[in-house]
Amino acid sequence: MKDELDYSIHRVSNSMKKKKYDEDDGWKKIKKRTLDRPKFRMPRTWINSAACLAVVLGGILFIHEKLKQERTVVLVQNETSRQADTARVELILANGKSVDLRNVNHLHEEELGIDIVRDSTNDQLTFRTREEASDEIRYNRLMVPKGSDFTFRLPDGSLVTINSESVLSFPVQFPTDSRVVYLEGEAYFEVAKDVERPFTVCVEGVNVTALGTEFNISSVGGDGEVFTTLVNGSVRVKNEQGKECILQPSQQAVCRRGDEEIGVQEVNTALYTSWKDGYYMFDKQPLEKIMETLARWYDVKVFFADPQVAGIRFSGRVKRYEDIYSVLEMIRLTNDVAFEIDGQNVTVSYKEKRK
Repeated sequence: MKDELDYSIHRVSNSMKKKKYDEDDGWKKIKKRTLDRPKFRMPRTWINSAACLAVVLGGILFIHEKLKQERTVVLVQNETSRQADTARVELILANGKSVDLRNVNHLHEEELGIDIVRDSTNDQLTFRTREEASDEIRYNRLMVPKGSDFTFRLPDGSLVTINSESVLSFPVQFPTDSRVVYLEGEAYFEVAKDVERPFTVCVEGVNVTALGTEFNISSVGGDGEVFTTLVNGSVRVKNEQGKECILQPSQQAVCRRGDEEIGVQEVNTALYTSWKDGYYMFDKQPLEKIMETLARWYDVKVFFADPQVAGIRFSGRVKRYEDIYSVLEMIRLTNDVAFEIDGQNVTVSYKEKRK
């Protein structure tokens, strides 16, 4: 094992420092770096150098490069399973009754004429109505807390995956001529085709309409921006000013509050939809934005002791974890960033003063 670790040290030294490396001295330095970190409270499994290097050899690679005075760090991580979420996902029915959907296998609500049934094969809940569609619209409200996401099949057969800290309002029954839902936050929609009833998502004054397609809508951070990313099919995006555009697959519409025009750009859709599959994907994204994403998922508050550290850019893919320590450890191993964790507060800084 030590031979393999020594060889890894030798390769990292040759590729990044471009000069001969004293292997014994390098071994001592790495041990000192990984053991002498009193401010970073990591689990006991991370307190020795062998564990850290095992992680590196097991599939995490960090690469630095200068790019307009910004550094880009590439993260690569092996697949790991994510444990099931346990936070309460609350459905407020149109009659005011509150239901924790995590504990539901079959719910019958006679007053509303509905059933909520869990599919044992896919472990997904389906909302079913026992009456014909009507023009009377009564809305249910589904709330997903921080640290969770939730997949739910609507009465029309459309499948919705709702992200952390998001709310979806949908009718007990869709009327005969339309299907309209209201979103706060982020969700991924797989819309059941029904040419007689267009499917519309309303979020912060923006309406996204489809007949049968897959797309992601995100409006987080409270900055008045709505991002619509199309995976399959086509959608019509209409902003508050009445401007419209039609998206094709791999296009994204950006609507900003107060802007008359709608921005349209080609994107890698995986960067905006990977969350629903249980991992995060970044492409030269500033650490500040990454920490905002992590804060929503892990329910923490993030502070930057040095504003410049917020500009370090990261690329790659990381799985969601049961806790935040493993993701922060990946970032910390770049030898640039340090984290101090105090309860639900995370302070980010440089490990040492930059030269």
